[in-house]
Amino acid sequence: MVLNGLTEIGVNSDLATLLIEHAVSTVHDLPHGGRIALIAPRWMEHVAAVRPEKVAQLGIRVFDLDRTGKMDSQLAAETIQSLKKFWTSIGAHSKLSDYGIDDKEIELMADRATLADRVFFQRTFTTFRSHLNL
Repeated sequence: MVLNGLTEIGVNSDLATLLIEHAVSTVHDLPHGGRIALIAPRWMEHVAAVRPEKVAQLGIRVFDLDRTGKMDSQLAAETIQSLKKFWTSIGAHSKLSDYGIDDKEIELMADRATLADRVFFQRTFTTFRSHLNL
């Protein structure tokens, strides 16, 4: 659904996590969910610094966090911790090193993530939008 543009209809989407995790898969054969568990919390920390209310919204809606007396930034931090705790509870790894990967390939993965953005996703979503006259 993400790749066909359906999740973007009517909203501004952010596919950065997907781009990064697919870039990791070009270098290492890790499970899709495992890659998301590695990348999403760190990406959410970046998003929380700019739009804490969006991360807080996830915590309220998905983890049933209590908003009472808390700022969005506090709730965002709780959301990220709740997500990490959930992934740990199902056995997902939290660091590249858990898979035996060191930081020597970070630059290669980053280059591939930006290449994917420039080549694949722009072409795919441009084509999809043109079919819908968006």
